[in-house]
Amino acid sequence: MKKLLILLALFATYTTQAQSRNQNYDPSRVTGQFFIKQTTAKGVEKINVNYYLSPAPFTKVLNFSLNTPQPRMLSAKITNSSGRTVLTWKPQAKDYRYETEFNIATLQPGNYNVNVYDAGGVKLYSIPFSKSKLE
Repeated sequence: MKKLLILLALFATYTTQAQSRNQNYDPSRVTGQFFIKQTTAKGVEKINVNYYLSPAPFTKVLNFSLNTPQPRMLSAKITNSSGRTVLTWKPQAKDYRYETEFNIATLQPGNYNVNVYDAGGVKLYSIPFSKSKLE
């Protein structure tokens, strides 16, 4: 019985810590993160990449940001629902923080993806968004 109580106390502490996370909700931004697996001398490491898209609803411009803990070359393409590339972006130099603005005013309303690529052109992640009608 004593072991059971200790086990329950440990579980309760773990659950409390896991629930103490605080997240703010901003409807004008689409935010998230994904991980890049990288093999190093230490083994396989996960590199965190944070992103955001703004200002939602997306009508004229799409502000795009990527943040990584260490500088790395990343690029992006916006594709339509058929998978056709409609806009591209590639930085001039490797960095840990990227910010760019896509002019999406001429795109038809509908569903699109911002696809993120590594230096070798391998797609790492896809961020969906909807382009709204101009008002």
